Amino acid sequence: ACSDGAVDISPSPALPPTPSSLPPPPVPPPTPAPPHLPPALKSPPPVLSPSPPPTVVCTALSGDPWAQGQNIACCGQLRSCLGNWGGDGRWHYLCLAACSDGAVDISPSPALPPTPSSLPPPPVPPPTPAPPHLPPALKSPPPVLSPSPPPTVVCTALSGDPWAQGQNIACCGQLRSCLGNWGGDGRWHYLCLAACSDGAV
Repeated sequence: ACSDGAVDISPSPALPPTPSSLPPPPVPPPTPAPPHLPPALKSPPPVLSPSPPPTVVCTALSGDPWAQGQNIACCGQLRSCLGNWGGDGRWHYLCLAACSDGAVDISPSPALPPTPSSLPPPPVPPPTPAPPHLPPALKSPPPVLSPSPPPTVVCTALSGDPWAQGQNIACCGQLRSCLGNWGGDGRWHYLCLAACSDGAV
């Protein structure tokens, strides 16, 4: 302790800060709100399936109206013309703007196709060549027999189509080659019959 007449210059101990002198505690930042999705995005969009192809309702130019197994009418003003278009004796239909010479126009009412007399005659099969002749002095090993080929069809039987193989195979015996609408579906073709019925050619 300082005696009388002396000055004490020692710093006095500092008092601890009172609560009012302390800085306020930090305020926590506000919790962010979750993002808001619009109602349209809450569910995935539906998957669209491809639409089926449109149904063909008519046959276009140069098309075969019987290509699908039934008669699909020609589009617009096209005519359904029956003719030997490939030049191979096979008569079929095409949708054309106008039927040419030698073709039959079946629009709008079907007409009779050409009679058998206007069709080309059936081809004559070539003669079978004779087997080669060996001299008696030459001895050859016995031939190996191969299976014989199926017999060649030389005529068409009863109720058969003589044009089924792409060429005219004549009817057997006294059978007649008759042209008619046998299926009742407007498709005229030939059959080998004993006699042609009414309405057949």
